[in-house]
Amino acid sequence: MDFTPKIITVSQLNYYLKSVIDNDQRLQFVLLEGEISNLTDHYSSGHIYLSLKDKKSVVRAVMFSYAAKNLKFKPENGMKVLVRGRVAVYEPSGQYQMYIEDMQPDQIFDENQQEQIVSTFQKILNRFREFFDNFFEMIFELLRFDEIMGNN
Repeated sequence: MDFTPKIITVSQLNYYLKSVIDNDQRLQFVLLEGEISNLTDHYSSGHIYLSLKDKKSVVRAVMFSYAAKNLKFKPENGMKVLVRGRVAVYEPSGQYQMYIEDMQPDQIFDENQQEQIVSTFQKILNRFREFFDNFFEMIFELLRFDEIMGNN
C-alpha cells in the first residue's frame, strides 16, 4: 500500500478529527470524574464553561443551559464531580471537549453541608443532654421527697 502525504488545510484537519471522534461510540456516552477548575458561569446564556482535572491531566468542558438548569447544586472551583456526557471536537478551534449532560457532586455532602450537619447534630445532642440532666435532677428530687415523706 503506497501512501503519499497530501497537503490539507487546518479546516480539513479539524473536520476529519471531528468526524473520527463523533463516530467513536465509546466517546458518545462518557462518565468522567474530576475536579472543577476555570469555572465560568455565563448567567445571561445559562451556559457553564469549565475544566475538569485530575492529578495528571485537564480537559475542557461545557454544560449548556438546557442541562445546567437541572443542576441541584452550585458548581464551584475545586469541587469534585461526576459528569455524564460526550466528547466532541469544537471544529472552529480544533479543541476537543466534554459536552456535559449531567453533573453530580462526587461527595454526598460538600464542606458547607458537612458543617451544617455537624452543627445541627451538636444542637440536638445539647438538647438531649439538657433533657437528661433535667430528667435525672427530677428523679433525684422525687427520691429525696420520697425519703423525706418516709416512703422508702
